[in-house]
Amino acid sequence: TPTFQLTNLWIGGTSAHDWFNAANWSRGLPNAVQRLVIPDTSSWVELSSPTQALTYRSLVANQEFRLSGANTWLTLNGGGSFSNLKMGAGTRLTVNGALSMNSDYSLGAGAKIDLGDETALFIGGESYTQIRDVHQLSAIRNDLYGRYAVIADFDASSVPNFMPIGMVDNYSLNFFTGIFDGLGHSISNLTINYPDAYRVALFSGSYSNATIRNIGLSNISVTGNSDYTAGLVGSNYGTISNSYVTGTVSGSYNVGGLVGYSNGTISNSYASVTVSGSGNVGGLVGSNAARVRDSYVADGSQISGQDGVGGLIGHNDIWGGRVAVSNSHYNIDAVDING
Repeated sequence: TPTFQLTNLWIGGTSAHDWFNAANWSRGLPNAVQRLVIPDTSSWVELSSPTQALTYRSLVANQEFRLSGANTWLTLNGGGSFSNLKMGAGTRLTVNGALSMNSDYSLGAGAKIDLGDETALFIGGESYTQIRDVHQLSAIRNDLYGRYAVIADFDASSVPNFMPIGMVDNYSLNFFTGIFDGLGHSISNLTINYPDAYRVALFSGSYSNATIRNIGLSNISVTGNSDYTAGLVGSNYGTISNSYVTGTVSGSYNVGGLVGYSNGTISNSYASVTVSGSGNVGGLVGSNAARVRDSYVADGSQISGQDGVGGLIGHNDIWGGRVAVSNSHYNIDAVDING
């Protein structure tokens, strides 16, 4: 049997969670050419190595698997399978070969998952189309029902004026109804300039069954001059989580750093932005009719408008009875509000 096919089995040992305790492994501490298997037990396993990058052949984790430590970087050159992956802040996972993980995997702040060329991705048993550049990002408009994952950071400046995904013309759109998962990555230097259009943002609109998560938009420049202008989504009826926007957003009514109008759910997200408009202007959301939780507007943001201007949310539409804002904030002394 070739060496790289040797399996090092997790047996628990005397320290149930400690990756670096040799007694936890059937062949002692694992090495780079081994296939690692963690069987289904009642416990969890934690890999925390803040001072070094670790490389192994492959890993099958059939129980909760935690990456922790701000500099922990795990590379798997023969693929990985996780039934319950939890990545702490600043951790990184790089996989060459197939990656399979649970649909409710979690990423801490700054954590990310990189995939190599020819690496298949399955989340919750479903395959994902991979996005690694601005042209593949733009192609999402051809299938608004699909499942997409950003597998690396990339710069979008090669496209001088990106057309919002879902935009048909200045006044109409097709809603995104799929899943867009950034895997913790960022898209930088995206310019969207449609000063006569409605719903100007990366996504013009997201429907109730849409999910957008784990994505960052850095140094974005968005210009619209009608309703529903934002960095990430113009009109949101779906679920947005663990996402952020930095840069500038300018519009007219219902203008937000992250979302222009929301009748869906926003969680664990933030904006560090300069936002301007006429009415219903907010650092995070221009006009909100539903749920916002565990989100914030960063210090140094600037929000300006004439009517309905707020550091976090410009206007809460309370008449629908669904508005619920919890554990979300901005610093009144550090966010400049003019309006």
